[in-house]
Amino acid sequence: QGSRSIVLAIQRQPDANTVEVIDRVKAMLPQFRAELPPSDEPIVLIAHSLGSVVAHDLLQDTAIRDRTSLFVTAGSPLGLQACYKNLLAGKAAHPKVRAWASAFDPDDFVALGHPLAPLYGQPLEDLRVDNPPNKAHSIEYYLGHDRVAGRISEGLAA
Repeated sequence: QGSRSIVLAIQRQPDANTVEVIDRVKAMLPQFRAELPPSDEPIVLIAHSLGSVVAHDLLQDTAIRDRTSLFVTAGSPLGLQACYKNLLAGKAAHPKVRAWASAFDPDDFVALGHPLAPLYGQPLEDLRVDNPPNKAHSIEYYLGHDRVAGRISEGLAA
């Protein structure tokens, strides 16, 4: 039997102001909370790119944070001051989840602030990957790496 899932895809247009996009998405957090299944089932929260900023803010909700067994970020800008100073926490603060895995490619221009562990603390596992040239930010390639897929598989099995 499958589990219910929610996909939040945020795609910023090249000429859009990143902070404005984040602020507009933050305004929608109550709607995202309402979409979560009302149970005590554990959540594996997977976020890519700007979605990781929104997911980090979503984890400020104690009920969601307590259900999150694994937080996975891929190609995240959370290491960039322009992003973390605009988080609901107001700074680079660990969301206090049980486990956090952050996948990054050194050539991914969005993930320039990696690794994240020195900034956010533990538990946080930085997973360096090497995506193909011109695909450094691709979620498809991030999720295709054995280490990343393995962490997600472990999180779902827990």
